[in-house]
This record gives sequence, structure tokens and C-alpha cells, in this order.
Amino acid sequence: MSEDVTLKTDKLTEFLRVVEDWRDHWKVGERAVYRGHTDFNWILVAKLFRDPDADSENHVSDDQKQADEQLLRERLRIEEAHDLEHRLLNDFSRYLYAHRPDLVCTVPEEEKSSIRAMQEWRQLALAQHYGLPTRFLDFTTNMLVALFFAVEERAARRKTSDGKLQDQDSAVWAIEVPNRLKVWQVWKKEGIWLSPLEFAKERSDPPIANFMDTAFVPEHIDERIRAQGSVFMCEPWGKKPDWQLHLRLRNKTKTIKEKTTQTLRIRIPRDYRESLREQLDLAGINRATLFPDLGSAARYLAWAVHQRKRPYNR
Repeated sequence: MSEDVTLKTDKLTEFLRVVEDWRDHWKVGERAVYRGHTDFNWILVAKLFRDPDADSENHVSDDQKQADEQLLRERLRIEEAHDLEHRLLNDFSRYLYAHRPDLVCTVPEEEKSSIRAMQEWRQLALAQHYGLPTRFLDFTTNMLVALFFAVEERAARRKTSDGKLQDQDSAVWAIEVPNRLKVWQVWKKEGIWLSPLEFAKERSDPPIANFMDTAFVPEHIDERIRAQGSVFMCEPWGKKPDWQLHLRLRNKTKTIKEKTTQTLRIRIPRDYRESLREQLDLAGINRATLFPDLGSAARYLAWAVHQRKRPYNR
């Protein structure tokens, strides 16, 4: 199981201490990536495989392992997810003509080429950052960015097994990932880079499951990607249970002698959220800096002025 630690205070320095203790103990160095969840119960599952109709309810038990197993069972069927993936990526590429003509590929679809594959990887990276369901899971190299995503939104609400609706604690996952690659550098077949959909095939050559311990580093083709220090991990999700990203990361060994990849999950008590968000803002981590557009700036200023109940100038 992953190592779980609960913050003891609402001080940002406490969060930094917990992460640094973990990094020092396991000699993780710069190989760590981070991800924030509003709900501590959420598992590491890519948006493509989440069932949008699933209820936020622990049906059997509030035990963490049983809650994990329930959420894994609630994922979309493989065939449905794969069909959705093809349609979403193909349709999204059409919208790029108006917004990002530089990412539109002029190579015909039926013609395989490295140029087309590179453009499709760039399209996927952009789609990921603007909310399109993909098989990639966003991580960041910046632990404070992950904490921001854990505490920015209102506390998630989940129905417990006894039927009570409760605000949930948040979580930050810290994961050691030994490999970093540009997404299109993962594999060449007959001298041509694989496209995202070719790479995602369950029986691809080599199997997509071979890259479970690899973080894919997207190009800075958009300010959001740069500002958030983004890296992606791929959820292969085939028929083999050990392909599930959440299980692979959660069940990593914790003994130094058998050390492979280490995983830490930090529980952020719900009462600490607002204090931590204000401290992050003072450190320059807020919606305006991480989502550099006018809509995000307006949303940030509304929070800064009204939520804090005091004048704000910057």
C-alpha cells in the first residue's frame, strides 16, 4: 500500500516538511511528481475511464481499500472507453482550426508519418489541459501546484456507507517516477513515431503496459502546460488487472531493500483548505498564475476580494 500521512497543522511549512522527509528518506531526488485531489477517496484513474454517472457514495464500506475496489469497478467498460477516445480526439482536432491552426496537421490521416504523430501528441496534450477526457493523468513537478488543486475547490461531498453526506478531506499524491520522456519519443515502429491512438492499443508493439513507470513531458505549446509544470502518466487499462495505474502505484513496496517506485499520499484535513489556499496565494500559486487567461484572472480576483472579505491590490 502507499504510505499515508495526515497533516498535523494548517501551515504550508508542515506540508513542505512532510514531502521533504519522504523525498529524503527514499532518496527520491528530482524523480518525484505530484497530483492533488479534492476528495481523499479519489483514485488515480484517467478521466477517459471514469463513469460520469457513478455516484459519490461508498456502497459497501468506508474502509479505504474497499472504497478503492468499488471505484475501480465503477470505471467505464474497455470497449466503451476506447470508442469514446477515438471520437473525442478526432472531433477535438476539428475545433483546432479556429483556435490553434499551428497544430492542425496537413498530412492525410491514412498516411503514417512522424510529422502527423508529433502533431497528434501535441493536440492530445492541449486537449488534456482543457478538460477533454483522455487516458492521460495530469501530474506536476511542483508540489505546491498539486496542493493548490487539492484545496482550491470547495470540499468534495461523499455519502458514507451509513447514508450520511460528509465533506471530505483532500489529498496530494507524491510519486517517484524513474523515467521522463517526450511523449512521441516512447517508441518508433519502422522508423515512424507512434500516434497517440496507436500507442494506446492494448496489443501495441511494445505493449503500452511497459511504460507504467514513465512520465511523459509535453512541450510548452500552451501557457497552462508551462505554468503548471505538467507531466502525464498513461493509464493503459487493458484486460490485465496489473495494468491499472492506481493499483500499480498504490501497491509499491515500502522497503528500502526492495525499493522500486515509492508512493506517498498526504491527507489534507478539510478544515485546513482555506488557510492553505491563502498561504499558496502569498507564494504566487493561484488560479491566475496557473491558468493565464482573463476568465481565470476574473475568477481569482472574485475569490481574493469577496472570499477574503477585505480589499485586495496587486
